[in-house]
Amino acid sequence: MAVKLKGTIRERGDKFEYVIDVGRHPVTGKRMQETGTRATYADAEQALIEINRNIQLGQNIRSVTLGEFITRYYEEVVKYDVRPPTFHQQMHMVSLIIPKLGDKRIDKISYDDIENLYKKLLDEGRGKATIKNVCMVLRKTFKHAMIKRLIMYDVAKEVKPFAYRPPRMNVWLPEQVNHFLMTMKGTERHAFYSLAFSTGMRIGEITGLYHSDITPQTNEVHVRRALKKLRGVGLVFDDPKTENSIRSIEIHPKLTQLLLEIKPKPGTPVLFTNRVNKPMDPKAVREVFQKDIAASKLPPIRFHDIRHTVATTLLASGIPVHSVAEILGDKVETVLTTYAHVLPKMRTEAAHSIHRSFFEI
Repeated sequence: MAVKLKGTIRERGDKFEYVIDVGRHPVTGKRMQETGTRATYADAEQALIEINRNIQLGQNIRSVTLGEFITRYYEEVVKYDVRPPTFHQQMHMVSLIIPKLGDKRIDKISYDDIENLYKKLLDEGRGKATIKNVCMVLRKTFKHAMIKRLIMYDVAKEVKPFAYRPPRMNVWLPEQVNHFLMTMKGTERHAFYSLAFSTGMRIGEITGLYHSDITPQTNEVHVRRALKKLRGVGLVFDDPKTENSIRSIEIHPKLTQLLLEIKPKPGTPVLFTNRVNKPMDPKAVREVFQKDIAASKLPPIRFHDIRHTVATTLLASGIPVHSVAEILGDKVETVLTTYAHVLPKMRTEAAHSIHRSFFEI
């Protein structure tokens, strides 16, 4: 005896539309439907058969917990879809999710469950940036569960994490940068900081440089890799952050000479090393940077603010946005968005420059 299909089919113009109930919205309780159109009645019927089969399949495997599913999804799918550092970072987010929601069936997780997860993480002292990343991992996982028909509705996309504000951008004036570099002169960190303030390179790009990445004939530094620290793994060399990050940056001949004076250490091609001839841990670099700032009696900034200092100084000096983007290894759109506060000043200076050139002769 044939099993009656759930759903209906009706003719709509020259096509056939199918409609089927797929359950109720976990937040509002309203009925949810899946609809679509096909060229023929037979095709629409086949679509209904497939949806019915998936619904039945979902009903038969509802015992799958979030912990089981998210672990399998990351080990069998995500692991091969992202770079190893990204995978390790997201697996750390998974490790925060599983103890709190891992035992619950994925189809039974509610809006309140996810909202409470975010609240608990915040109460534990986790930062809002971490919670934002947990949210991203959950949304990826639930989207995949939808594709697998394990759930009829993606509740994760409804729950917003707490408002996250990135750290405030702080920059130094040119005279402050000059004072800092003069203070560092004669130390083993002078060349490191000089390169950072000359190029705006990311910390991992600098710590990942090899001696062979310096071309004295053309006074260029070639960004080909980045050094990153992975939780539970340690320091690893990886590709730079984006495709745009792979770049060559022209530097002043005096800086080239300063870099060439760094003698290669036995057993490593790395340009900047610690006292035991190993690559420099970015975290340790940040800590030492803060101590050097205090010693120079300058206002505190993050190491990443060196990048912002370089960008704003270049833009304020009238360097074209596309050139600044090339130096930083960013997209033009990113530069325009990040440093929008500098652009009005540039427009004002451009207007004054035109006036001086044409009307004050």
